[in-house]
Amino acid sequence: METPAETSLGRQQAQDEHERQLKALVEETIRYEKLYLHDHLTFKDLSAATGISQLRLHTLFGENRSYTTLNEYINRRFRIPMALRMLHEHPDYTIEAIAHECGYQNMKTFFNWFHREMNMTPRRYSDAMESGELKGETTPPIPLPDAR
Repeated sequence: METPAETSLGRQQAQDEHERQLKALVEETIRYEKLYLHDHLTFKDLSAATGISQLRLHTLFGENRSYTTLNEYINRRFRIPMALRMLHEHPDYTIEAIAHECGYQNMKTFFNWFHREMNMTPRRYSDAMESGELKGETTPPIPLPDAR
């Protein structure tokens, strides 16, 4: 027979596993339905795509201390890694084309997010990559669908 502490621990583990599954569903849905390309993705849109209530999505994001907003999550987890991958795989593409392919409708927004994450502009990153300054850098590890 389980003690109350063991029962509570079992419930917590089940709850933690459920949270992990919900977060995985959200990430998978965003990735495979390319929701990160939507200029103004909302919790309502995400709820419709995942079947998870808006309230539950707010709670999931509120518990994640890595990202403060849905917009931050989309930019840091999907768009900037995609831009990095494209800079590595398609050095012939313009910065503008890459920004557009990654879902940015505004170049200033793209530059701001890129600089925030990489501490340099996309052009500086591209130049550093070309000159070999980023020798240890590799294509970002986050698997995304093909950009094209």
